[in-house]
Amino acid sequence: MVVSWLTHSVSPSIRQSILWMDKSEEIWKDLKSRFFQGNLLCISELQLEASSLKQGNLFVTDYFIKIHFIWDQLDNFRPDLVCSCPIKCVYGLVSSFH
Repeated sequence: MVVSWLTHSVSPSIRQSILWMDKSEEIWKDLKSRFFQGNLLCISELQLEASSLKQGNLFVTDYFIKIHFIWDQLDNFRPDLVCSCPIKCVYGLVSSFH
């Protein structure tokens, strides 16, 4: 169902390049790698916000929620790591970096 939705949500020219993919995860990764544009200004602002965040009078849980929210936003701007080794990684190091 998700594959169908993704396929029909893109323009016909893009659809031709993802039509053969049968997993939504594959389609999403392909589209993200083609069209993702990092936003250096937002990344910089989020890093500054994270580094200057203080617990102050906040409960630990409230502080954690705030910092975790910033980390999640930063993760959205970071590109996925792709292994370029001639021999496929057998240790799964790339996935451990995520």
